[in-house]
Amino acid sequence: MRARASTLSALATVIVVAGVAHGALLKEYRFASTRTFEVGADPSVTVEAITGDVSYTGVEGTSAEVVVSVLIKAHDSTEAEEIYKNLHIIAEGSEGMLDVRLDDTRDFYRWLRDNFSTHHEAEVSFKVHGPRGADLQLSSVSGDTRAEEIKGIVKASSVSGDVFVADAEGKVKAHSTSGSVEVRRGGGPVIVSSVSGDVTVVSCGGTLDVESTSGAVRVSNVTGSTVAETVSGDVEVRGAGDNVDASSTSGDISVEQEKGGVKASSTSGDVSVRSHAGGDMDIETVSGEVKLSVNPDSYGDVSLSTSSGSIDSAVPIKVRRHSERRLEGQLGAGASTMHVSTHSGDITLAEY
Repeated sequence: MRARASTLSALATVIVVAGVAHGALLKEYRFASTRTFEVGADPSVTVEAITGDVSYTGVEGTSAEVVVSVLIKAHDSTEAEEIYKNLHIIAEGSEGMLDVRLDDTRDFYRWLRDNFSTHHEAEVSFKVHGPRGADLQLSSVSGDTRAEEIKGIVKASSVSGDVFVADAEGKVKAHSTSGSVEVRRGGGPVIVSSVSGDVTVVSCGGTLDVESTSGAVRVSNVTGSTVAETVSGDVEVRGAGDNVDASSTSGDISVEQEKGGVKASSTSGDVSVRSHAGGDMDIETVSGEVKLSVNPDSYGDVSLSTSSGSIDSAVPIKVRRHSERRLEGQLGAGASTMHVSTHSGDITLAEY
């Protein structure tokens, strides 16, 4: 059933003076409505907002409770009521599906601009408590997006808001253009990206793919392999349980792992790796230092080179070739190999 905002139960109250428009004070008016739908144990859920927040919390059962919160900035309650009545809020639910969104958004905001000042606003947020087994597609343009306690697939995004996902058992795909992204306790594969915000992932039971253009990447406790990339931020990986592929153009890279190989590259940042039982190691930086702490027994062939820096190894190496800028030899009896090169930085090798 299509539900227009004017047909939903609502309560409007003046909260606080928000600003000034054309010499008159604008006040905040809040409206709220709640609807409940029977959607089954594992519905496909879509929740979309423009200026407000979106959240979905998984609960036991087959019903979904949808709370719609509207914040309107207007001169008086008459204006606020008129603006509220012209919002087309879609809330539809049936067995296997739930669809919640603001409809006709371009027409509405054009109408708002044409009939009121540019200071008048209408912010619509959606909060849903629904079945844990849902597959989610959540999005907001300028608000935050949040999903918690989900067994199904989670797709969550925001253009200028933050994205947060926690306790998701299935695949997670989360993105923000200018906000931060955080995923905690993901059971399956996780794909996370942000253009200008930081990215944080804590406890991932599957593979991890993380990308940020100008933000930092922080990762800890990943069971599967990790790919972490940023252009101008630092990359920090802790508790990696499998292979790590990390890169940054102008940031530092720090990796600490229990097992698996490491591939790391940075143009102008330092690279630091602590590996207890590592696999193959391939590290390259142009103008940064490389500091390695490893278990010597894991590695066989070793190649360390620097164009204008120094090489310092606290671990005995059976040297095959040695010069001021290059060292090649046998580190231990392991099958893994180590290749490290830097143009203008030092290389330091120590035992884990």
